[in-house]
Amino acid sequence: MKVKELNQNERPREKALRNGVEELSNRDLLAVILGSGTKGVSSLELADQILTQVGTIAALQALTIADLTAFKGIKCAKAISLLAAVELSRRMSEDEMRQSAVKIEHPKHLVEWLKAKIAYASQEHFVVIYLDHGNCILKHQILFRGSDHASIISAKEIYRLAVVYGASKIIVAHNHPAGSLTPSVQDIQTTQAIVQMGEMMGIHLLDHLIVTKEGYCSLRALDLLKG
Repeated sequence: MKVKELNQNERPREKALRNGVEELSNRDLLAVILGSGTKGVSSLELADQILTQVGTIAALQALTIADLTAFKGIKCAKAISLLAAVELSRRMSEDEMRQSAVKIEHPKHLVEWLKAKIAYASQEHFVVIYLDHGNCILKHQILFRGSDHASIISAKEIYRLAVVYGASKIIVAHNHPAGSLTPSVQDIQTTQAIVQMGEMMGIHLLDHLIVTKEGYCSLRALDLLKG
């Protein structure tokens, strides 16, 4: 059934006009962004297919143009529109975090944001969050991207930027694309190098977090933040 053949109460655009966009389901929102389906498949059914494949709405950010165009009814233009909507949402979240002087009471408060930013990436991404004396975020930056197994981390670059941003403390984090939450030998060695340089610079490393789609690991909680 085509969307236009549905009862008006069930059509996404009409529901948005009547109740507001915020009342739309994930399925409805996807259908609106897609705009239309294809012969025999409505935009709502196409949205269902995408959500069934990815599992969660957050996993949309892991999709590529090639992934999306593999669905019948999605060509490059629709794929780009959907990925642009996902990227816009991510940038809005980042901008809100920067502008609101978010105070980090505990590194774990960053986990959901970090998961959305890097947990679905196919390569390792190493993020540094720079904080002031009051634990408010000054800046965050992805400094390194690596292979499926390791990133080459430079403690000097981390702390060079800490000085530029006037940071008093930092939190570092990276993802494990394979899904393991166990720190590798390299993770531990990297952490120790960052701790040692931080002690020299007088800039404290609060934690090193490993994030995956399923959860996170704190190296501080494991008592691994030792120089």
